[in-house]
Amino acid sequence: MPAWDRVYTTTAAAPITVVTTAETVALTFAGINTPSPSATLAIVAQLDFTTGTGVTGVVLRVRRTGLTGTLVGSLRQSVSGASVQGAFDIVVVDAPPDIASGPYVVTVVQTGATGNGQVNTGSAGVAFCFT
Repeated sequence: MPAWDRVYTTTAAAPITVVTTAETVALTFAGINTPSPSATLAIVAQLDFTTGTGVTGVVLRVRRTGLTGTLVGSLRQSVSGASVQGAFDIVVVDAPPDIASGPYVVTVVQTGATGNGQVNTGSAGVAFCFT
């Protein structure tokens, strides 16, 4: 297994409101630099999340560049109840083009929500970049 060339971490510094069923950025990895054009990036994130009323599920996604960017890997869908606090996680692997200071985001969507949810402080992610 190759050595990790670069490691990036991020945390949610303050609670983030997730408005009903809107896709919302929960974590941002800013300034990711690939060490070579053949680099691979692994992103692991865990959200401490409180669901809103009416919620039947929670969907996590990782995207390149921002909220409307390219979807990376598969989305992670979890069944959840309404108004509960829990840990939700996602792991994806990406083979991006050679990038300098490229952002990645982890987003969250509530399904069936009639009330807002909240990404709680303590949510965190790590990105490992290797060749």
